[in-house]
Amino acid sequence: NSYLSTLMANVGYQTNRLEGNLSGYLNVSHANSDDPLSWQGSGTLQLTNGWIWDFPVFGTVSKMLNTFVPGLGNNRAKKASAEYSITNSVIYTRDLDIRATGMRVHFNGTVGFDQTLDARVEAELLRDLPALGFVVSKVFWPVTKLFVLKVTGTWNQPQTEPLYIIPNLVSKIVILPFRP
Repeated sequence: NSYLSTLMANVGYQTNRLEGNLSGYLNVSHANSDDPLSWQGSGTLQLTNGWIWDFPVFGTVSKMLNTFVPGLGNNRAKKASAEYSITNSVIYTRDLDIRATGMRVHFNGTVGFDQTLDARVEAELLRDLPALGFVVSKVFWPVTKLFVLKVTGTWNQPQTEPLYIIPNLVSKIVILPFRP
């Protein structure tokens, strides 16, 4: 039950803007202070009413979404949650879901204590639209494939690579219905 910006400032991570209420738990089942790669454990995280796009790893997704629909990637995360495990000081999750107005972003992959990333990110447009979101998301399923990325590099300097490349003209035609 922490305020995200205060917590991150206390652990030495400063950004321009972080907001939201963060809760969860961390269970460290094994760790040896002489071996920084020995951590084992698990936990969960929940975020409500969050502004997380100043974390570089999430900011790359935000910029990509804003390229197609201006402002879409800057929406406040109404809810985010994840379960994770820690093995040899590498955090693994298959279900980090971020829900914001007009989109749902799903991450699965790893981040090491050394900040190295290896993840897959998929953004679903209009998935949480009241009453019709599920149907709309299935109809526009091919569009969703524009927003599937492989993320590598480090937490502060992520590198993204689209997994499904669609030529520029085709992507503009497919995205046309989402333009205001």
